[in-house]
Amino acid sequence: MPHDKKIFRVLAAADYFEPGYRAGGAIRSVAEIINTLKPGVELTLITRDRDLGRRQPYDGLSGKWRDCANARIYYINVRRIEHWLGFWKIIRRTEYDLLYLNSIWSKLFTMPFALAMMAHAIKARAVLIAPRGELSAGALAVKALKKKLLLRQWLRVLGSLSPMWHASSSSEAADIKRAMGPCRIVISADQTALPELPMEPTESSKETLQIVYVGRIAPIKNLRMSIAALQLVDAAVDFDIYGPVDDARYWAECQREIALLPPGRTVTYRGELLPSAVRTVFSKYDVFLLPTGGENFGHVIAESLSASCPVVCSANTPWTSILSEGGGSVLLELNESRIADEVGRRARLSRADRFKDRIHAGEVYRHWRATRTEENVIDQVRPQTFI
Repeated sequence: MPHDKKIFRVLAAADYFEPGYRAGGAIRSVAEIINTLKPGVELTLITRDRDLGRRQPYDGLSGKWRDCANARIYYINVRRIEHWLGFWKIIRRTEYDLLYLNSIWSKLFTMPFALAMMAHAIKARAVLIAPRGELSAGALAVKALKKKLLLRQWLRVLGSLSPMWHASSSSEAADIKRAMGPCRIVISADQTALPELPMEPTESSKETLQIVYVGRIAPIKNLRMSIAALQLVDAAVDFDIYGPVDDARYWAECQREIALLPPGRTVTYRGELLPSAVRTVFSKYDVFLLPTGGENFGHVIAESLSASCPVVCSANTPWTSILSEGGGSVLLELNESRIADEVGRRARLSRADRFKDRIHAGEVYRHWRATRTEENVIDQVRPQTFI
């Protein structure tokens, strides 16, 4: 297809997309980019035909195209060669302005596309890569040797493409520079469709501190550390866990820690949550505990604050200043002792004081939402020379 100078064409690839939700914030980020595209942009997205960890494909979407308001989406069964061939046959006829890749490690939705562009099988003027937090120190510490070796090889490939990098914050930009060296970085905060106003909290009738965790059960989230820290807390607490088991071996480690807890430290796994239920669940708790090893944005933190639920979090997110202003607490030292100190402090607060903290968290969210400016990253990388 010849290139129309009036149309800015984007080819995007992401491992998971709607109607899936189990892969977390990355799905919502890409969805909101699509939802806020300006006229004159045509985006084509390829993604899996099923959700993270699911064997069953989405109903009626496997090997099919779906048109939405601002994009065309192709849902592929990655094991079906005819799906790949059909997709490549279509995209090789089109000249794109931008190839947008939403991972650095994806074996199917980043690496083949980068190599295809090197071989001129994909015609695109520029490449934009969103590592989605994969280059943070915490993320790189998981399977560190394997990632270090792979990164060396990737530097050679990516160097020939001279990509731009999409960072969601200045801290992620620093992570990218640390891993990739001198490079072009576009800082564009992940967009979110969260409500403008926080949910009004209701005071809990329970004397015991109500703690919640919502997210993937994976090593980078440090859930095992949270559970182990409860052994050091000299107070009764209830800790509920929601989210998909992303790493079965790690979840087994968490369960062993649960079995070691003394009486009065109750930990319960509540299963998975639909996205529509997340804020309602947060609204029932005194605090969200997330000592994460790294978040490039942290949609779930915004959801918690929007439900007037304070967040106890590591300093490995873009939310440190907001939490320090009253949205919760920041764990500058990430260890069991520090988590236990903060949980114990909150457990000793009266119900009235916990309720005040919840009100304050909602007010902090309200201010953050009112002052937040959002610009679609596609608009930021669409220079006049492309038009």
